[in-house]
Amino acid sequence: MRYFGRLAVIILFWGSSLCAQSYVSVKPLKGDGIMSLLRRYFLPTDKEAQRLFKELNKDKFDENDALKAGVTYDLPVLVYNYNGQTIRSTLGISDYNLAKKIQTYNERLVRSKLKNELYKIDLQLWVPVYLVPMEAGSVSKGEFTIFGKENSSISLVDNKLMGKIFYLVSGHGGPDPGAIGKRGNSRLYEDEYAYDITLRLARQLLQHDAKVYIIVRDPNDGIRDDAILKGDHDEYYYGNQRISSNKLTRLNQRVKIINDLYYRNRSITKKSIYHHLARRFTVQL
Repeated sequence: MRYFGRLAVIILFWGSSLCAQSYVSVKPLKGDGIMSLLRRYFLPTDKEAQRLFKELNKDKFDENDALKAGVTYDLPVLVYNYNGQTIRSTLGISDYNLAKKIQTYNERLVRSKLKNELYKIDLQLWVPVYLVPMEAGSVSKGEFTIFGKENSSISLVDNKLMGKIFYLVSGHGGPDPGAIGKRGNSRLYEDEYAYDITLRLARQLLQHDAKVYIIVRDPNDGIRDDAILKGDHDEYYYGNQRISSNKLTRLNQRVKIINDLYYRNRSITKKSIYHHLARRFTVQL
């Protein structure tokens, strides 16, 4: 897909830097393939799981895409420093059933002698990425339809951006199409391409566990791979606000929305920082 002209994509960022987790690293057994290695550690083996494994271990495969003997590979399993209390407080979640699944997974690893000790003893909690809780602000779990049917499913790659908050503004939208160009007999509208880029960026951020707010939104234009993106005027601002036809009003609308979200999230971010600092003093990282 090719983009044209100067695209106005504004990114505003705020967040705390939480403790970065590491992946579980293992060496395959003789004769292991990707599926058998994933299966041994009780992980999914579907195409998406294999794709993620390959993404985590780039340049570690032979010319036939097979595992190499003696090479260490990262599993799609994150290691958290257990806080000595509960799984929920360690991960900052309230979902009891999810915590039980993670507990069961760790107990199964110990029973199978894939992990030496339980997390309550070695303070190392293993969490498969498909069980890692993902908070995504206005694009929250179960609401990924904004990316379109083909891109609604998101797999967590890692949580490097956990605790970070992004406010994404593609610019224009509604009555303002932005710059208009031509390709053959077709018109190219800046707002459509800027919006498409913003969605792709938001999806990437979510894959790294960021919290994302998409300020300009479209009810039916997800990520599109067409060379020519059809223009429309049905975009709106976060919170179902109509985009004003007045340029100055539009700018003020966006500023107010982001400021309101910033102040709403500020107390949450401060709590996250405090929680992280408290953990650092109770557990040696």
